[in-house]
Amino acid sequence: LPTDTPSLSMHEIEEAKIAPRDLKDEVVFSPISGQVLDLTSVNDPVFSSEMMGKGAAILPAEGRVYAPADGTLSLVAETGHAYGIETRDGGEILIHIGIDTVSLGGKHFDVKVHAAQQVKKGDLLGTFDIAGIKSEQLDPTVMVIVTNTLNYSSIKTIPSFRQTVGVGEQLLALNTAE
Repeated sequence: LPTDTPSLSMHEIEEAKIAPRDLKDEVVFSPISGQVLDLTSVNDPVFSSEMMGKGAAILPAEGRVYAPADGTLSLVAETGHAYGIETRDGGEILIHIGIDTVSLGGKHFDVKVHAAQQVKKGDLLGTFDIAGIKSEQLDPTVMVIVTNTLNYSSIKTIPSFRQTVGVGEQLLALNTAE
């Protein structure tokens, strides 16, 4: 190793991991229509513990998922059950369709986009068959997670829990300062 490379303390490394990159306050819109649920109530400890980040869950009313903001697709699961988007304003959003649906290997899902694609709020990302997912004894609840939660001072769900939300309606408020 070169001797002129400065060594970083653990604190500096942790700070770099959560250092905001030109973040702006922003609103994330609902990628799906359905009933808004508290993320902590979903039947999956990875999501309900908020280990992956804060967000909201939606019990879907229809099997179409749309871009929740303008940005770049950072993840498009081949199986169609998950999409990641880096928003124009710095949010990193994960849309995860269903619980344990990766086990379906793409059955009941149809992907309409590809990774690295630029999308606009409201662009169709993919479709999924809610009845088909339920027929496999799986939960079709959709999680909308801010994976860079630590970069924000607050993330708030805009609609009340148990309220119905439509595609393109305000879902999450991401704030960089209190």
